Amino acid sequence: MIRTTLEQLGLTESEVKIYLTILALKQVPGSIIAKKCGLKRSNTYFILDKMIKKGYITCITKKNLKHFSAIDPDILLDKFKTKASILQHNVNNLEKFLPILRNLKGETKGVNVEFFEGLEGIKSMLYDIIKSNTPQLCILKYDICPKVLSFLENEYTPERRKQKNATSKIIALQEEKHNQYIENNFNKTQIEQRFLSKKYLNLDVSVQIYNNKVSLFNISNTNNLYGIRIESKTVANTFKSVFALLWELAKV
Repeated sequence: MIRTTLEQLGLTESEVKIYLTILALKQVPGSIIAKKCGLKRSNTYFILDKMIKKGYITCITKKNLKHFSAIDPDILLDKFKTKASILQHNVNNLEKFLPILRNLKGETKGVNVEFFEGLEGIKSMLYDIIKSNTPQLCILKYDICPKVLSFLENEYTPERRKQKNATSKIIALQEEKHNQYIENNFNKTQIEQRFLSKKYLNLDVSVQIYNNKVSLFNISNTNNLYGIRIESKTVANTFKSVFALLWELAKV
């Protein structure tokens, strides 16, 4: 939980490992940090240098050997509070400029295809679904990597629950019927779900259809997260027709 929180606050997975290791060991040379964290020494010094610049750790030289210390957790918290305050100020400013930005974007004509990569890209796609506040049709693969699952459980699903119009019809694999994520997070008043065997549905990606958009998600492997969003009435209607056919085949 601590690691996930620090990562969501902006530290990389390696930075979190290093910060917690140094915090526990007090003042320590880079070679020991590399060994404790299971990282290559050259890569460790590169990350340590970045962390010094970000203000997460400090460095002193003893007998020609660099020793690293982690900043106090209370100071780290203050740093994030300051960042949050600045971010909120910038968000408020951005809201003022939204009409101008929307005019620049204009309306989408024909087909608009966007490619998203990494955890932040997946989050961006999911935030668009939250923003839509509309019913959606989903063909879901519940093999979800821990980082995406954490975002779904802590941010995405709670926000969707608040939206009265955010109902969902979901088709999933029969083999995943008792998946813990389904049982823990789905509000049955908003969700209608059916299942198909792998015989009929061999999923490599998840599909979400809403408004005139179709989003394809590959979220099983943390190191290979990506998604594609297609905005087209014609394409969306085609996927809706396919979904309707599968829905009739599926079992509750």
